Amino acid sequence: MLEDYLERDNLSEIMINGTRSMWIEERGELSQIEPHPYDTNAALLTLIDRLAEIGNTAAPDADNPLLDAKFIYVNKRGDRVLLRLNVASNLVTADQSR
Repeated sequence: MLEDYLERDNLSEIMINGTRSMWIEERGELSQIEPHPYDTNAALLTLIDRLAEIGNTAAPDADNPLLDAKFIYVNKRGDRVLLRLNVASNLVTADQSR
């Protein structure tokens, strides 16, 4: 599901504010995504686990509840996307660079 947004041509940022909201920025315009695809703890944790795996970093768990990581995701068009994970604040962001 997140990959669908990462493939957009004019995407500049994705912001997932925990289970509360998801926003994308395209062409300088912010839009809230409704319905929020990660609106449950289970869905959000699944996303975090997947992103941690892509970034080759350990996913947070009970012993280590914090995750602060940056890594590059390359989408199907070859665009480089900087993914920043800060799980202590339940915030996931992605910035696209070309």
